[in-house]
Amino acid sequence: MANDLKNCKRCGKIFMYAGVPICPECLAKEEEQYRKVKRYLDKHPRAGVKETSEETGVPTGIVIEFLRQGLLVAVSGPEGQLTCMICKRPIMSGKICPKCEEGLAIAAGKAPPQDAWDRLNKSTGYPNKERMYVMEMISKKKE
Repeated sequence: MANDLKNCKRCGKIFMYAGVPICPECLAKEEEQYRKVKRYLDKHPRAGVKETSEETGVPTGIVIEFLRQGLLVAVSGPEGQLTCMICKRPIMSGKICPKCEEGLAIAAGKAPPQDAWDRLNKSTGYPNKERMYVMEMISKKKE
């Protein structure tokens, strides 16, 4: 893996793979986009995906990718755009819902994870109003 050459998932350019599937230039651009989104959400913590995208100039797909990576959390669902990769239910962050995550843990013979979102959301639908937060904000409020 140390000397692997790969094509960047964003721009297609060949680069030395170091565990991240995008080239250093695209990574720097993505980090700047995240900083823009974070600054915006710091000032407008209840903004939705579409509003955040329009106000920051960061494409909606990138904002949704930040949700998938767990960098952002949609407290009340990102307009139905983020769904569990297994059951297709709406989720707030990541790639799979807490119920499927628990099922995978049980199937693997491990104890199911304690998920804060179960307490927040009770594994049901989300309110109609969309809201997003930076994950750091939620952590700070718990302290």
